Amino acid sequence: MRMTFADPMPFHINPGITPWKCFVTYGNPSGHALCSMLVGIVVILDVYHGTPITFSYAGDSIYHGWCGYLLVWLLALWWAITTPFSRYVGGMQSLDQLLFGSSLGFLLGFFCHFVVRDPLIWFFEKIIAW
Repeated sequence: MRMTFADPMPFHINPGITPWKCFVTYGNPSGHALCSMLVGIVVILDVYHGTPITFSYAGDSIYHGWCGYLLVWLLALWWAITTPFSRYVGGMQSLDQLLFGSSLGFLLGFFCHFVVRDPLIWFFEKIIAW
C-alpha cells in the first residue's frame, strides 16, 4: 500500500528534520497509527461488547464494572493518541499519513469485530469440538 501512494516521510523532503529512528521507506499510511487504533478498537469491542461464546447464556459477561470499562476506554484512547503523536513530534511521519493510518485502523477494527470475529470463533470451536 505504501508503494501505491509513494508519499515520502517528512525527513525525506526537508533535510532540517532529524527523525529519532526511522526506516528509509515511504510513510503513507502510518503503520504505527493503524496498529494503535486497531488494538484500541478491537480490545474494547471484543472484551466489553463481544457476544460471549462459552458462557451460560447470551447476556452473560464477566465484565460488569463501569470503573474497569472507563479505565480501558482511557487506556485505549491514550494508546491511540500518543503513538501517532510521538511519530509526528519525532519527525518520522506527517499529519496526513497519521490520519490516514488511524482511519484505516478504525475501519479495520470494526471490520475485524463485526465481520471476522464470530465466524473465526465458530470455526475454532468446531475444530476444538472435533
